[in-house]
Amino acid sequence: MFTVTIFRRSARAFILAVGFGIPASVSNADAVCAEFSPLIADAKANFDDADLPSLRGADTCKLTRSLSGSRAYHCSWGYPYRSEIAERRFKEMADALHVCFGETVGAGNDKPVNHPDTYDQLQYRSGHVAILVSLKDKAALERTFISIGIIGVADK
Repeated sequence: MFTVTIFRRSARAFILAVGFGIPASVSNADAVCAEFSPLIADAKANFDDADLPSLRGADTCKLTRSLSGSRAYHCSWGYPYRSEIAERRFKEMADALHVCFGETVGAGNDKPVNHPDTYDQLQYRSGHVAILVSLKDKAALERTFISIGIIGVADK
């Protein structure tokens, strides 16, 4: 079963609609699904002995470790501050991940954060793996970032 959690930006009125309105291009979704498939398999094995490629066009990709010892793979793309292209790319990625991982099933409440000015996040689940895509505006840096995280999660 696949699930998606939606977090909304707290500092402005950008709201993602369930279903996103416009279907993702099949070729884009197919490419995204193919790119994520081996990373999902690696996440199930806690990225042990994984040869991790950078996601297409990412500015940075890295493997991180939590205090519990679990690992997560993160990539990010930077854009001009609050640019329409960043919002469009975020929507395109969300649409593609929606095709890969299934229906939107719920919305989460805003979570207070002290670092970005605004923050949107979608969370997809594939079994015990969480796939997160976020859009963050950072005024001090005059940049907007799209970030992807792929994280193995405990059985619920």
